[in-house]
Amino acid sequence: IMALDPESEKSELLRELLPTEFSTLCGDRIMIIDAKEEGSSFYFISQSGEEQEKPAIPITKRFVEIDCSADGKKALMTTTHPNKYDLHWLNLEDGSHGESIIELPLFTRWDLSPDGRHIVAGDTKSRRIFLIDLVTKQQEVLDLPMDHPQSFSWAPNGKSFYISGMFGRDSTYVLMEVELEGKQRILREQSESWMAF
Repeated sequence: IMALDPESEKSELLRELLPTEFSTLCGDRIMIIDAKEEGSSFYFISQSGEEQEKPAIPITKRFVEIDCSADGKKALMTTTHPNKYDLHWLNLEDGSHGESIIELPLFTRWDLSPDGRHIVAGDTKSRRIFLIDLVTKQQEVLDLPMDHPQSFSWAPNGKSFYISGMFGRDSTYVLMEVELEGKQRILREQSESWMAF
């Protein structure tokens, strides 16, 4: 895990991860998930890289992906079935999970909004991009000029999100900002190289 100062562009190594580990920001902490075959668990470190006192918490279900809300109070996890993904809330105190909130097609990539209310998701098979309200379960298919959505990230204020992917037969890669009110703008276009975040 590296910390990067955007002004000075200096970087600092906070922690080396095991091959089975990955991390995500979770409020003012960093959540480290250890996805071992024999059983997964998670623990927290501070943003300065210091370990928290609590031991690793086992996760009670096999998962594909985990993401935390910006306030660090909620985490959402994807579990897999033969023909679908299920989304569940993950209890950050004991590693348990609730019932499935919503189903997604396989190979869907998603990102949780800062307040934990919405996800933006892209089905890489059908090439649809949609916004889902996790409270009402309503899904809105977004009309965006992108053929292959690849990665998503919410703006800190939760009023817009960023999406990268490919569109058009000329294999142009695009970074877009999409506001929840409907406005959209292309921030960057490039050919023959990949953009992801």
